[in-house]
Amino acid sequence: MDVDGSDNSFVKVNLQREQTSPGKSPRRSYLKAARNVAKTEKRCTTLKLYDPSEFHVVNPSKKTRVGNPVGYKVVPGGTRSWFA
Repeated sequence: MDVDGSDNSFVKVNLQREQTSPGKSPRRSYLKAARNVAKTEKRCTTLKLYDPSEFHVVNPSKKTRVGNPVGYKVVPGGTRSWFA
C-alpha cells in the first residue's frame, strides 16, 4: 500500500495501562499508546483478542498540517460468537 509515495511503514500501536501517582490526579490509571514499527512484513499483524491495539500505515517523510505523518488507521473487525 502506498500512502503519498512509496516510503511507507506499518506501525502497530499497543494501548498500555499506566498508573498515576497518588494525589496527582483523580484518575488511578490511563491508556498510553506505545508505537512499534514493523521491521518485516511477517512481524506486523499479530492479532490478540485481549491485547488492544491499532494498526497504522504511515509515510514518515510526508507530514500533515499539524505535523503528524500522513497515513491510514487499519481497524480489525470485532470477533463474534455464534450460539445455536
